[in-house]
Amino acid sequence: MSHAFRVLLVTPEGVTDEALARVVGQAAAALGPRLAVQARAKGSPAELARVAHRLASLRERHAFELFVNGDVALAEQLAAHLHVPGGMPREGLRERMRDAWISCPAHHDIDVVDAAEAGFDAVLVSPILAVPGKGAARGFAAITRAKTLARGMRVVALGGIDASTAGDCYTAGADAVAVMRAPFAEAAAPTLFADLAGLGWPGRE
Repeated sequence: MSHAFRVLLVTPEGVTDEALARVVGQAAAALGPRLAVQARAKGSPAELARVAHRLASLRERHAFELFVNGDVALAEQLAAHLHVPGGMPREGLRERMRDAWISCPAHHDIDVVDAAEAGFDAVLVSPILAVPGKGAARGFAAITRAKTLARGMRVVALGGIDASTAGDCYTAGADAVAVMRAPFAEAAAPTLFADLAGLGWPGRE
């Protein structure tokens, strides 16, 4: 599997199939193999399955990395990676998903340590910047701390990030940045992805 993604697109609640096709197409056109997409839908298992299956069909055309949030069986069915949300049991996941990536949230430094001990592959460190309802911003220093604790895991910066701040995340040590709501504001997405693609991310040729 590719370890090269630099931008993680997380689907917002209630996203339509049409919006998924539009935004993923724009992201893939700008980012190519540097794109990963996480299917996230907390409303119901059926809604998550709808979003994940739609993304799986888009993956055939655009060849991005696909993560499924919180549903092991669905991730296995779609040959996708797994994102483990807070509170989800972790026992046996590494053995079961041995051929896939596993990511999890890291709202505190200790969460990075726990993820490394569990044998996970990536942590979503957040909130880097202020996001309504998500607690106090942790700042770019949280990325640097996570990188020192990660034991080789990828550090993905999440929370209030756009093209104007993504470069600071990479400078602080992030391997990738995550974006969620902003790309689905129809007018913003093409510019956002083009700007992200123009950044000097780590390891870029």
